[in-house]
Amino acid sequence: MRVLKLYNVNDFEQLERPDKYRGCTLNSPAQEILTDFNYNHPYVVESTTSAVETEAMMKRAHVRLKFVIDKEERFLGIITLTDLGQDNLQKYVDAGFELEDISAAQIMTPRSALKAFNYDELAESTICDVLTSLQMTNLHHCLVFDKSTRVIRGLLSASDFAKKLDIPLPSDEIPTFVTLYNILVERINTSKIKA
Repeated sequence: MRVLKLYNVNDFEQLERPDKYRGCTLNSPAQEILTDFNYNHPYVVESTTSAVETEAMMKRAHVRLKFVIDKEERFLGIITLTDLGQDNLQKYVDAGFELEDISAAQIMTPRSALKAFNYDELAESTICDVLTSLQMTNLHHCLVFDKSTRVIRGLLSASDFAKKLDIPLPSDEIPTFVTLYNILVERINTSKIKA
């Protein structure tokens, strides 16, 4: 075992910051905004977890999406805070379900209804390519799969795009890719008018 030496930090006045030297632009590699599950653990919830508990877990973790898995940890679908909204849950209550008995699996978007990008194609794309590809969708998130390993490799989040591209949004708004695309088109058109 090795013992590391501790140093005095009195001579170090600045903090390193990830965006200090470079920010993302539309021409940046799309991978810069990917939440890659090779490096970040996906947020998961077991399918039998109640919707009420799932929502509480998501709020505690400050996330808007969780991957729904079964007991064998197979990916079944996704669940979002929007899915867990009062209006959506009320539909189940009106259909005769007790609120506490509604499970994540009942209200999730199943895997069969989801679309994703291929990681190899994403690796050769820019942020602009992704936004252009998703411009007509009302998605908040987009999955990325790895064809060679047959796994969900990562997640693209419209919120992450907004942060990295420095697109200000109202704090209560959950952005979609179409929203971001329209804001960027407006910015480009405005800058052309000024030029």
